[in-house]
Amino acid sequence: MLRYLLLSALLLVVACTSPSPSAAASVAASVQPSPSAAAAGAVQPAPTFSGPATRITVSSATGSPNDQPAWVAQDTGIFQRNGLNVDVQYLAAAQGITALLADQVQISHTGGAETLGALAGGADLVIVANIVPVLPYQFYAGPSIQSPADLKGKKIGITQAGASYDTALRIVLPKLGLDPDKDVTLIPTGSIPNVTAALFNGAIDGAPLVVSPAAFRTVEGGNFHEVFDFAPNAGPYAGDLVVVKRDYLKQNRDVVQRYVDALVQGIARFKADRASAIQIDKKYLEETDDALVARTYDYFIQSVTPSQPFPRPEQFPEVIAALGKNNEAIKNLDVTSALDPSLVQSAVDRGLDKNPAV
Repeated sequence: MLRYLLLSALLLVVACTSPSPSAAASVAASVQPSPSAAAAGAVQPAPTFSGPATRITVSSATGSPNDQPAWVAQDTGIFQRNGLNVDVQYLAAAQGITALLADQVQISHTGGAETLGALAGGADLVIVANIVPVLPYQFYAGPSIQSPADLKGKKIGITQAGASYDTALRIVLPKLGLDPDKDVTLIPTGSIPNVTAALFNGAIDGAPLVVSPAAFRTVEGGNFHEVFDFAPNAGPYAGDLVVVKRDYLKQNRDVVQRYVDALVQGIARFKADRASAIQIDKKYLEETDDALVARTYDYFIQSVTPSQPFPRPEQFPEVIAALGKNNEAIKNLDVTSALDPSLVQSAVDRGLDKNPAV
């Protein structure tokens, strides 16, 4: 049931090679649409990068459904066709930020809470995309809890204070009439697998879970049920950010652009080819049940994954407000200086969001 949540994090530190100035110029030229295509507004086949592949290391949470478009980009050759040899380190969000700052990875897929904490601590990071601009969580509890009001006086599991589950609850619970500091007790467990284990062994009364086959199994088992869905109860959110160090972006902008291009194409392919995406999801989710994987896919298609993964200022105020209650540096943080939507804009301008890169 929880197999994919219990996978060990891998640490594979790989050197990153940068293209020469001439290669960078070649990239810039290769990704421009022809004048006739631009004038006609036609979607052209995505160009294939002709230079040597650049090896980059990317951090991502183990088996996180947030990253389905990246899985598709990896397994259908989209990264390779964009001149990238992507090596993935499976790390929790906070560990991904640590690895990024230590130059062990060049790009990190991580949460808004973890990114804001690093920015508030002085890290010079740039957010180049957000592939999950909502809260893709559902809250599960046992039969005694039928509505949010029933959570008063109950114990709710989180990973750790200031992390994504804690932040999500602090955003949504007040909208449901609950004070997260007075009406419930938030229990740090250390990790997502530990949250799930605590729910099953009765150490907590309820918990948010990322929408996934494992979460759906809690319903199938009959002991737990969904109490509420976070996505419609919260506004825009910084759910799965694509983050780089500013100095790396400055020195390797063409590499990061190709990565964003591949992600945008991966999203298009993810949405256009349901059958292939579900088969790829089964591999990364370590799940054999087609129906549970299909339910996960459909939820993300309908409620989560944007075709144009822009990082936008409006995705951050609720996270900042939730974290800022206990962190003055985050409360006063101006996140706009860390946002660079131009890479997604470039991909969109070239029609890559409409090209499934089959």
